Amino acid sequence: MKLYDVIMKMPKDMIALDLKLLGEEKPSRALKSELCRSLSEKLLDRDIMSLILSLASPRELDVFEDAVDADSVSVEEIWDIVHLSQYGYLLPAGGGVSAAEDVKEAYAGIRSDVFYKQRDGFWPLIDYLSAFVCLYGVISVENAVKLFRFYEGGYAPEEVIRQCMSVLFLRNTIFYIDEGYVLHKSLLEEPEDIGELLELQGDKPFYLPAKGEILRYADDWFFEKTPEYYDTRKFLSGFGVSGEELEALMEDICYALQEEETVEDLMDMDLEIKGFKKSRENTMRLKMLLSAQRNATRMWTNRGFTPNEIMARAAKKGPKAAPYDIDRNAPCPCGSGKKYKDCCGNIISFKGIKTGKEDPEK
Repeated sequence: MKLYDVIMKMPKDMIALDLKLLGEEKPSRALKSELCRSLSEKLLDRDIMSLILSLASPRELDVFEDAVDADSVSVEEIWDIVHLSQYGYLLPAGGGVSAAEDVKEAYAGIRSDVFYKQRDGFWPLIDYLSAFVCLYGVISVENAVKLFRFYEGGYAPEEVIRQCMSVLFLRNTIFYIDEGYVLHKSLLEEPEDIGELLELQGDKPFYLPAKGEILRYADDWFFEKTPEYYDTRKFLSGFGVSGEELEALMEDICYALQEEETVEDLMDMDLEIKGFKKSRENTMRLKMLLSAQRNATRMWTNRGFTPNEIMARAAKKGPKAAPYDIDRNAPCPCGSGKKYKDCCGNIISFKGIKTGKEDPEK
């Protein structure tokens, strides 16, 4: 089977979209066979194939290479191969996947240490940009480059990072890049919110956790389970809510708080708390717990800081924090334009800033 045959099984509008992403827009009246021919020619181009494969997840590339080396391989989740399936490089069939013969031949021409080195530069960048938009909602490309180089030790030249960013539209991600900003895709629904968000963020510093922690935010569904989270959970469990029902309820609350809903908004929501007795005492207790949980929730308007941390910083009039030591004469990763020693280098401990509590070492 050839790639052309695989593409012919795809919907015509999907083929047209792939062509548009690759810089070629065909008339809507063009025959499907013509679209398939044009797309297959582009996808077999080694430079284009190299870029698209570089944007595959580690798991997806492993599946692809197994399919190239064999007639067919099994795959547990179709989501593991959604990116390469979009371009026809992988064809789901009978609980497994396979690759077209001309795709195998083309890949043999780019499968090298050079390709793997290029790919190793793409995927970490995708993870970091995903984490940045989940924590901050929006971040300038300039600051995103600075923070990526900060976390990764500055090994990647800035021009290489920007080149990588220029082709990320070829992969479906939770972020998009537009007019000098990296933005969470949810902002596409209400573009007018972008200006308001930037205004509310003002000159607040970025919340910069340690490397292992920030990458957890690359998962759009991740949220911190703080002590305040468990306090609310324990209170609600006292009304007979348990198991999956309790977990789903707590997820709804956490996601609403991340979207910066007020406590009153939450109380007006139909939280479907079975057995909850709406007495004055219970209602006030729940409001207090939700208020405490909200103040411990990371928010876009605070560039990832919680309200508690912002208030603690204001009370201390403390400087910006960094997760670990860097060269004091290097540009500060917060994006201020100052040297680190003149900005975040003049710090109390990161642990104290992160928790919003007094520095235990003092």
